[in-house]
Amino acid sequence: MDPRKRPRLNNDGSLSTSAVLQTEIKTLRAELEHSQQIRSIERKNADRSEQRLRRQLADALEEAEENKELIESLREELDRFNEQMEESREEWRERIQWYEEQWEEQQHQQELDDVGYNDSAV
Repeated sequence: MDPRKRPRLNNDGSLSTSAVLQTEIKTLRAELEHSQQIRSIERKNADRSEQRLRRQLADALEEAEENKELIESLREELDRFNEQMEESREEWRERIQWYEEQWEEQQHQQELDDVGYNDSAV
């Protein structure tokens, strides 16, 4: 050990107060430095975590916006489909009505023909 760093002993063989204090100061400085290093590492980790969370939040917001646009697009498509279905339903209703009217006219004509045929046979 370096004689300059060796603790000084009192005449009775005990350590001097200044040597004890110097040892305590060195110990406290080492602990302080260690604590500062740990806090620095924790700050860096916290900063990285915050950056990662901010990126995740930005990605989630972007995905939500894309989903919102997709939903709006699907709603518009559904509205167009519903309009087409309504138009088609109306066309078929008109066709069915026309066929029903034709059927009724034929039935009525058939009845007239049957009555007229029977009258001419008598």
